[in-house]
Amino acid sequence: MLDERQPVVASHRGQPALGPAIVNAAVRAPEEGAPAAVQDEGEEELDSEGAEAESQAVRNDHFDELSRRIDREVVDGSWRHATEGPLKSLIAKHLGSKVSVTEATCASTSCRVQLSHPEWPRIPPGWMFALDVARASLEVTEAEYDNRAEGTTTLYFKRGPAPAHQVALVDEE
Repeated sequence: MLDERQPVVASHRGQPALGPAIVNAAVRAPEEGAPAAVQDEGEEELDSEGAEAESQAVRNDHFDELSRRIDREVVDGSWRHATEGPLKSLIAKHLGSKVSVTEATCASTSCRVQLSHPEWPRIPPGWMFALDVARASLEVTEAEYDNRAEGTTTLYFKRGPAPAHQVALVDEE
């Protein structure tokens, strides 16, 4: 297993990616006194603090672009009407009274739902999982969670067909 203090190469999409030299160094048995990793030419070595800052900047840009996209999109009124209310209801049902919806906006391909939860810096992960499972009943597929500010979370939902329910067939003998 790699030591988390080893340098990483920031990748596209905000997730740190291990450079080939780091992976190769981790696979090889290190010789005593040998450096932990050799950097490939052209890759910028980042310390863990710098990598985290760059990763956070990429995430922030991604969520800012999602928000701008929703603000620019032409609104599909029938989908907005059929989706915003049910999303608010699901959130109330699965996240409870300690979480309130401060905004819900659906355009034509995505929805943005801003939540306030002043009692918690972040919504407990198990609660978000329950909401994620429940939202499958709507015409929204992918869900992304922007929780960069404590006490607030912005949810982004992508429009798409609801997942088909799969029925397990049992062979009778």
